[in-house]
Amino acid sequence: RSSPYPFESVEAVKEGYTHVGYENNNGEAFTVGQIIKVATVAYATYAPKTYEIVYEANGGVGSMANTQATYGVEVDLRKNTYTKLGYEFIGWDTDAKGETVVYEDEKTHLKDLTNSNEYHIYAVWKAKSYVIKYDKNDTTGEVTGTVQDTTFEYNGSITLSNEEYIKPHHNNVG
Repeated sequence: RSSPYPFESVEAVKEGYTHVGYENNNGEAFTVGQIIKVATVAYATYAPKTYEIVYEANGGVGSMANTQATYGVEVDLRKNTYTKLGYEFIGWDTDAKGETVVYEDEKTHLKDLTNSNEYHIYAVWKAKSYVIKYDKNDTTGEVTGTVQDTTFEYNGSITLSNEEYIKPHHNNVG
């Protein structure tokens, strides 16, 4: 059109950003209804969305503050402070099942994790292993035999060794 006309805004969409308006190539903002007197190009302007990274204990105990993040800006994960009796923390999963490590603890340089308000990550736990070592309790050097160590995981079943040490002229009582 050759005559002046009012500016009409159209919602522009860009993932991770909120459309805040339009401006010309000089950075001057247009307002809805503003009269445009010459042909010009209106450039959409955006503000990055912010979101929170929410740390889920996934069976652990303790508390952790969320991490504030801005779309388009790198962010680092916090150091895990959750604990779980008999387990060691091995990383973070994006699935509530918490079976696969997607991010290691304190992972750095992450960005654009979500387009929503929250991004939940879940602690991944691995059962600790324990070893039972058998002692001959021999101060005389008379005891013979070898008993292999027994290894088991926390909350797992355990079968003690049925091997025995032998001391001449004595019965093994356990």
